[in-house]
Amino acid sequence: MFEQEHLDAIIYGEGPEWETPGYVRDAVHQGRRKALIVLGHAESEEPGMRYLAEWLGLQFPDVPIHFIQETPLFQVV
Repeated sequence: MFEQEHLDAIIYGEGPEWETPGYVRDAVHQGRRKALIVLGHAESEEPGMRYLAEWLGLQFPDVPIHFIQETPLFQVV
């Protein structure tokens, strides 16, 4: 995708960790400007799950529906 679309960076939630990160690492070592931001599985799904809880609440007003935010498993600084 980097080469086909002439991208400098990709932001994604979760993907094959043995392909894209290795490609970006190798490209950077070659002096090419490539970057990767990986949000993580749960973090990338959170906005959709929050929206789904709100939507379900509107569809089923008599049923208590709650979104419970999860604390991120990892923090990288």
